[in-house]
Amino acid sequence: KPSLLAGGQRKRGRGRVPAAGLSILDARRADAASRQVLLRLSHASRPADSAWSTLQRVEYVEDRNESLAARLFTRKLIANFNGNFKAGPRTQIATQYSAKYVREMLGDTAHSGLTDLWGAEARHELNDRWDIGVHAGMLTSWSMHARSYHLGLSVGYRVADNTWVSVGYNHLGFTDRDFAGAEYRAQGFYVNLRMKFDQDTFDLNDRRASLQNLK
Repeated sequence: KPSLLAGGQRKRGRGRVPAAGLSILDARRADAASRQVLLRLSHASRPADSAWSTLQRVEYVEDRNESLAARLFTRKLIANFNGNFKAGPRTQIATQYSAKYVREMLGDTAHSGLTDLWGAEARHELNDRWDIGVHAGMLTSWSMHARSYHLGLSVGYRVADNTWVSVGYNHLGFTDRDFAGAEYRAQGFYVNLRMKFDQDTFDLNDRRASLQNLK
């Protein structure tokens, strides 16, 4: 069956970037069928004259699986808010609040619940290459009246321009793939690699300017 992938973004003044995306994936076999729908809206704000930068994202997820044995239908509404505050020349504080509402139907039986996450991280640059950080958070499943916590430390190293790697250890941890940053909240050791790519990474602006000068 046909599928659909679409998306777009627009750069506005003062570092504001709204974006939207939609994907619809269908699959069908003789004994089973599935359909996945993802609608995503986001807004990033990075004003040059502010110590704050923020990213807000809302997602609607629909997952339908039908077979001869069972029928499962899941709907999720997920919101992620991330804020970053530059507290000083070498210190940054990141905050996060995320929430999701899930409704799941297995056959004729329905279950629903609300889960939310509070998180924070502080990082301090020791020098131009090395930094250290501490992060903590709390995950609450309100329908089950259960809470989980994560608490950890990490050390980061700038390998090159726009390339950063960190190694950390979480004394407490949990996992929830629907929330941003889930890859480093599980209990135990982890490695995190971040790379930034833009039009300056491959000198695209310089090449464009060179081509215009040749005309």
